[in-house]
Amino acid sequence: MFESIVQLFQAKEAIEQAQISQPIRSIADIKQGYFYATPREKGGYNVLKVLKTDNEGVHIRLYSNVYPNLPTDLDITTLYLAGLDEQSEQIDLGMGHLPISFDSFMTWQAVPLNQFEPVSEDQLEGYRMWQEAEGGYF
Repeated sequence: MFESIVQLFQAKEAIEQAQISQPIRSIADIKQGYFYATPREKGGYNVLKVLKTDNEGVHIRLYSNVYPNLPTDLDITTLYLAGLDEQSEQIDLGMGHLPISFDSFMTWQAVPLNQFEPVSEDQLEGYRMWQEAEGGYF
């Protein structure tokens, strides 16, 4: 009987993990302050944070960290943004603010990581500059 209970818990965990690792399916799944992982063309995953959403798109912070597998236990204190001088084959360029149209973002296959951190004013600096410049979306 004990083995049956253990198997039930393992099956439940497997189902929950499978649900977590599914890419978002609708714009309503994009939530401000939450982290998502996106597959890289070179393999592995990058992590992004949603800073804002508006009527046309999503504003993200794209981190430089590269994960060989979908990060399931993300330590957000280790996330960083690498500049042009730090970019290499192993390190991706980070972006403090990147405005993406909803249509484009939905092709990114972003997987919610179920981790939240309030968006700080510092993180919105690029967004505020974009607003002042009346910028567009990628």
